[in-house]
Parts: sequence; C-alpha cells; structure tokens
Amino acid sequence: MDPIVAFVLQTEGGGTVELDDGTRLRLDHGGTNEQPHVAIGRLLTDKIPRERMSMHAIESYLRTLPESEMRAILEKNPRYAFFKPRPEPGAFRWTGPATSIGMPAAAGRSVAIDPRLVPMGTLLLLESEKPRFEGPADHLPSGWERFSRVVLAHDTGGGIQGARIDLYWGEGREAERNAGVMKQPGRLYHLIPR
Repeated sequence: MDPIVAFVLQTEGGGTVELDDGTRLRLDHGGTNEQPHVAIGRLLTDKIPRERMSMHAIESYLRTLPESEMRAILEKNPRYAFFKPRPEPGAFRWTGPATSIGMPAAAGRSVAIDPRLVPMGTLLLLESEKPRFEGPADHLPSGWERFSRVVLAHDTGGGIQGARIDLYWGEGREAERNAGVMKQPGRLYHLIPR
C-alpha cells in the first residue's frame, strides 16, 4: 500500500481499501497501540506555511521526498490503529464507519469530540465555516461560507483533545478535499431539553 494512503487510513481510523481484484474492503477501527497521536503537520511548519497547511499540502510535500525520508516523517507518529472489516449495512441507512458509540457515522452529521468535555451521544449545534472551491481540481479554498447544522457526538479520536472537534465529511474525493483543509474556528452548542 502507498505509505501516505496507509498513513491517512491510520490517522482517520477507518476507510475503504480497493484490492487488486477490484474488491472493496471497508475497514472500521478495531483498536490502537495506545501511543499518543503526533500530528505531522506540526512537524512541517518550517516546510509548509501555516496558512497553506492542509492534508493536500502535506501529501504534496511528502511526495517530493525520497521514500526513506517520507517514511521517517510519517513514522514520527507512533500511534498505530488496528482494523476490522466493516459489517454490511443493517437497520441503519447510514453506511459510514463505526463510531465509538457503535453507530455508523453520518456524513456531515457525526463529530468526534473529547468526551471529557462533551458527553458521547449528545445532540449539538455546530456553527462554523466550510470551504468553497472554484474548480473541481482545486485543493485550496477560494473562500469560506458560514454554515450551521445539528450534529451528533458519535466519536472520539487520538488527536481530538480539548476544545476541538472533527466533523465527518463522508467518503470520496469531495469529502477528502473538504476535510483536508478544515481548521476553521466555530461554536458548538450543547442542546438539552428544558
């Protein structure tokens, strides 16, 4: 497997792998080695300006390096995820990866949170900005659009600590493009009945 693709699979904790015979193997998180997560973007601030830092910029930079140097950077994150095959969709219409609470992630509606700050399963209102791209091949947004939506605290993650969340954008190139540049500030409201 391509080392960068493998790294992203590790970082995201699940995904879909297309095998040589065309079979698609959908993988869910099965556990970790319990090592701390190290964000490699923070290690590349001398190579990529902060305002241009994105998953695409990181990948583009890494692909300019000899494979041994690329792997040396990727291996600075000691956290390793283990995977298990994702079951076929059952009663849920969502087919996303399994979350920490056992439900499939819903594109644009599931968020990973720090459970020390937000209870799992909580209904939340998210207000932030989403990227706007000029063309289908662009990787840097031309601007940002305000949005608000109701989301659910479905998941956690090794890199999700403190007042930070991770919105699950879904699968495919468009989701990858959106998720790869998201680092916008926002507000999160905990919705509770009176």
